[in-house]
Amino acid sequence: MTDAGPLPAETRDFNVEAAGASVQPAFFAPKQPTLAWGFALTIKKGKAPKRVVVEEVFPTEVATVLVDDSKPVLQGTSWNGSSAGVDPTPASASWVFAEGATIFVVRFTITPEKGGPVILYQPVWYSAETKGLIRRSIGTIRGNG
Repeated sequence: MTDAGPLPAETRDFNVEAAGASVQPAFFAPKQPTLAWGFALTIKKGKAPKRVVVEEVFPTEVATVLVDDSKPVLQGTSWNGSSAGVDPTPASASWVFAEGATIFVVRFTITPEKGGPVILYQPVWYSAETKGLIRRSIGTIRGNG
Protein backbone atom coordinates (compact mmCIF):
# COMPACT_ATOMS: atom_id res chain seq x y z
CA MET A 1 0.00 0.00 0.00
CA THR A 2 1.25 3.47 -0.84
CA ASP A 3 -0.15 6.98 -0.27
CA ALA A 4 -1.66 6.67 -3.76
CA GLY A 5 -3.36 3.37 -2.89
CA PRO A 6 -2.64 -0.34 -3.26
CA LEU A 7 0.07 -1.64 -5.55
CA PRO A 8 -1.08 -3.97 -8.34
CA ALA A 9 -0.87 -7.70 -7.65
CA GLU A 10 1.52 -9.43 -10.03
CA THR A 11 3.16 -12.73 -10.92
CA ARG A 12 5.61 -13.47 -13.72
CA ASP A 13 2.63 -14.36 -15.98
CA PHE A 14 -0.16 -11.98 -14.89
CA ASN A 15 -0.55 -8.39 -13.68
CA VAL A 16 -3.67 -6.75 -12.24
CA GLU A 17 -4.07 -3.45 -14.08
CA ALA A 18 -7.39 -2.32 -12.61
CA ALA A 19 -9.86 -3.32 -9.91
CA GLY A 20 -12.60 -1.00 -8.76
CA ALA A 21 -16.19 0.12 -8.83
CA SER A 22 -17.62 2.96 -10.87
CA VAL A 23 -20.97 4.69 -11.25
CA GLN A 24 -22.53 5.68 -14.53
CA PRO A 25 -26.00 6.16 -16.02
CA ALA A 26 -27.83 2.92 -16.80
CA PHE A 27 -27.73 2.08 -20.50
CA PHE A 28 -31.48 2.46 -21.17
CA ALA A 29 -32.28 4.85 -18.30
CA PRO A 30 -30.02 7.91 -18.23
CA LYS A 31 -31.47 9.14 -14.90
CA GLN A 32 -30.83 5.77 -13.22
CA PRO A 33 -27.31 5.30 -11.80
CA THR A 34 -25.68 1.90 -11.88
CA LEU A 35 -22.65 0.78 -9.88
CA ALA A 36 -20.50 -1.99 -11.34
CA TRP A 37 -17.09 -3.44 -10.63
CA GLY A 38 -14.51 -3.47 -13.41
CA PHE A 39 -11.29 -5.43 -13.67
CA ALA A 40 -8.33 -5.62 -16.04
CA LEU A 41 -5.41 -8.04 -16.25
CA THR A 42 -2.32 -8.11 -18.41
CA ILE A 43 -1.51 -11.59 -19.64
CA LYS A 44 2.27 -11.46 -20.00
CA LYS A 45 2.57 -14.66 -22.03
CA GLY A 46 -0.06 -13.42 -24.53
CA LYS A 47 -2.32 -16.50 -24.53
CA ALA A 48 -5.87 -16.29 -23.17
CA PRO A 49 -6.46 -18.31 -20.02
CA LYS A 50 -9.22 -20.93 -19.87
CA ARG A 51 -11.06 -19.08 -17.11
CA VAL A 52 -10.92 -15.96 -14.96
CA VAL A 53 -12.93 -15.66 -11.74
CA VAL A 54 -12.93 -12.51 -9.61
CA GLU A 55 -14.41 -12.63 -6.12
CA GLU A 56 -14.78 -10.19 -3.26
CA VAL A 57 -13.19 -11.94 -0.27
CA PHE A 58 -13.00 -9.03 2.20
CA PRO A 59 -14.82 -7.51 4.04
CA THR A 60 -17.42 -10.20 3.34
CA GLU A 61 -17.15 -13.41 5.34
CA VAL A 62 -18.13 -15.57 2.37
CA ALA A 63 -16.57 -14.98 -1.05
CA THR A 64 -18.90 -13.21 -3.50
CA VAL A 65 -18.36 -13.90 -7.20
CA LEU A 66 -18.18 -10.64 -9.16
CA VAL A 67 -17.03 -12.05 -12.51
CA ASP A 68 -16.83 -15.63 -13.79
CA ASP A 69 -15.52 -15.60 -17.34
CA SER A 70 -15.32 -19.14 -18.69
CA LYS A 71 -14.30 -17.99 -22.18
CA PRO A 72 -11.91 -15.08 -21.68
CA VAL A 73 -11.05 -13.05 -24.77
CA LEU A 74 -7.92 -10.92 -24.92
CA GLN A 75 -7.59 -7.51 -26.50
CA GLY A 76 -3.91 -7.64 -27.31
CA THR A 77 -2.51 -8.90 -24.01
CA SER A 78 -5.35 -7.50 -21.86
CA TRP A 79 -8.37 -9.16 -20.32
CA ASN A 80 -11.26 -7.01 -19.08
CA GLY A 81 -14.30 -8.05 -17.08
CA SER A 82 -17.11 -6.36 -15.22
CA SER A 83 -19.80 -7.30 -12.76
CA ALA A 84 -23.49 -6.80 -13.25
CA GLY A 85 -24.56 -3.31 -12.28
CA VAL A 86 -26.73 -2.51 -9.27
CA ASP A 87 -28.77 0.53 -8.33
CA PRO A 88 -26.46 2.11 -5.72
CA THR A 89 -28.61 2.53 -2.62
CA PRO A 90 -27.79 2.16 1.08
CA ALA A 91 -29.31 -1.34 0.89
CA SER A 92 -27.42 -2.57 -2.21
CA ALA A 93 -24.11 -0.69 -1.80
CA SER A 94 -23.92 0.18 1.89
CA TRP A 95 -20.16 0.80 1.74
CA VAL A 96 -20.70 3.85 -0.52
CA PHE A 97 -22.86 5.47 2.17
CA ALA A 98 -20.82 4.38 5.22
CA GLU A 99 -18.56 6.83 7.04
CA GLY A 100 -14.80 6.69 6.55
CA ALA A 101 -12.66 4.69 4.16
CA THR A 102 -13.58 1.25 2.84
CA ILE A 103 -11.13 -1.48 1.91
CA PHE A 104 -11.99 -4.50 -0.21
CA VAL A 105 -9.84 -7.45 -1.19
CA VAL A 106 -10.67 -9.20 -4.45
CA ARG A 107 -9.29 -12.57 -5.45
CA PHE A 108 -8.44 -13.27 -9.07
CA THR A 109 -8.32 -16.98 -9.90
CA ILE A 110 -6.78 -17.37 -13.35
CA THR A 111 -6.77 -20.81 -14.91
CA PRO A 112 -4.17 -21.01 -17.69
CA GLU A 113 -4.42 -23.42 -20.62
CA LYS A 114 -1.80 -25.60 -18.92
CA GLY A 115 -1.10 -26.00 -15.25
CA GLY A 116 -3.05 -25.20 -12.12
CA PRO A 117 -4.88 -22.02 -11.18
CA VAL A 118 -2.96 -18.86 -10.32
CA ILE A 119 -4.40 -16.78 -7.49
CA LEU A 120 -3.81 -13.07 -7.00
CA TYR A 121 -5.20 -10.97 -4.14
CA GLN A 122 -5.79 -7.30 -4.93
CA PRO A 123 -6.68 -4.70 -2.28
CA VAL A 124 -9.10 -1.97 -3.39
CA TRP A 125 -9.23 1.15 -1.23
CA TYR A 126 -11.85 3.91 -1.26
CA SER A 127 -11.12 6.98 0.84
CA ALA A 128 -13.96 8.90 2.49
CA GLU A 129 -13.35 11.67 -0.07
CA THR A 130 -13.63 9.27 -3.02
CA LYS A 131 -16.84 7.81 -1.61
CA GLY A 132 -18.21 11.36 -1.35
CA LEU A 133 -17.47 11.86 -5.05
CA ILE A 134 -19.28 8.60 -5.85
CA ARG A 135 -22.33 9.76 -3.86
CA ARG A 136 -22.28 13.10 -5.71
CA SER A 137 -22.15 11.27 -9.03
CA ILE A 138 -25.14 9.17 -7.99
CA GLY A 139 -27.08 12.34 -7.11
CA THR A 140 -26.10 14.06 -10.35
CA ILE A 141 -27.24 11.12 -12.46
CA ARG A 142 -30.55 11.00 -10.57
CA GLY A 143 -30.95 14.74 -11.20
CA ASN A 144 -30.87 15.80 -7.55
CA GLY A 145 -27.17 16.44 -7.09
